[in-house]
Amino acid sequence: MPGAADHKNGNRDDDGTPPSLVSALIEADLARVFRFLCGYAARAKLRRLERELHLKSQAMASHAANATTNVPEAWGAFATDAYEIMEVLSEGETEQVDALRREILAVTRDVGAAKTDGPITCNDLCQLLKDMSLPLSKVEVEHMIWEVDEDMDGCVSMDEFKTMFSRCVQDHHGVEPTQLYHLVQFLIYDQDFNFKLT
Repeated sequence: MPGAADHKNGNRDDDGTPPSLVSALIEADLARVFRFLCGYAARAKLRRLERELHLKSQAMASHAANATTNVPEAWGAFATDAYEIMEVLSEGETEQVDALRREILAVTRDVGAAKTDGPITCNDLCQLLKDMSLPLSKVEVEHMIWEVDEDMDGCVSMDEFKTMFSRCVQDHHGVEPTQLYHLVQFLIYDQDFNFKLT
């Protein structure tokens, strides 16, 4: 008798927690995963550019340290020419670093714009799956989004995200598309977003 069991345990779930607490925890996890997915591609690009800038800066510092050393005697009369060539090369490196810094600034603005309540895009999911070593084609990712995209804008909004999750949880017949759901479930359990579960 469902009524007696519900009354006996005070409308609690199987593990003894009240349903409102479970839904609040799921709501918080869904919001956390949604925020992580929004703008993921821009954040990944920013991390890549920052690593590249760091490596170039280290190389320039190493080059500058080596440039202060004496020129080998074997260079003899060509020592001044060598210094001039090294200066020209270092100017090119400086221009590359400046261009990289400008690109980082532009991507930082993109990341800031994506942090608002924007949707999850195809690029976000493609980059995430690539970083998870699960690269799907763009067509496959677009299909994954299309399965849950209610307003057909090619993105997944927070409302569509929650609706997808609720439908899949309540689907007892296996008719709901579950590709995005399984990805979200994995990310819910992956608290650090390092793409590993222990």
